[in-house]
Amino acid sequence: MAGNWVATEIGRAVRAERESGTRKLFPIRIVAHERLLRWEPFDADAGYDVARAIREYCIPDFCDDGLDFHQAVSRLVRDLRED
Repeated sequence: MAGNWVATEIGRAVRAERESGTRKLFPIRIVAHERLLRWEPFDADAGYDVARAIREYCIPDFCDDGLDFHQAVSRLVRDLRED
C-alpha cells in the first residue's frame, strides 16, 4: 500500500470503470481494517483521494485462513463470475 504505483493502478481501474460502465476493480484486504482507514494516498493525475474511492467498495477480508477467509473467497469468486 505504500508504493505510489498502488494509487496509480487504482486510479486507472476506477477511470476504466467510469468509462466502460463495468466493474474492473475487485479489491481485497490483507491488512487490518484500521490500517485501511488510516491509508491516505492521493492520485495527483486524477486529482482525488484514492483511499476514499477504494473504501466505497465492499472489501472482503483475506487476513486469515479461518471462516471469514473462506467466505471472502466465495464472495470474490461469485462477484468475478457476475461481472
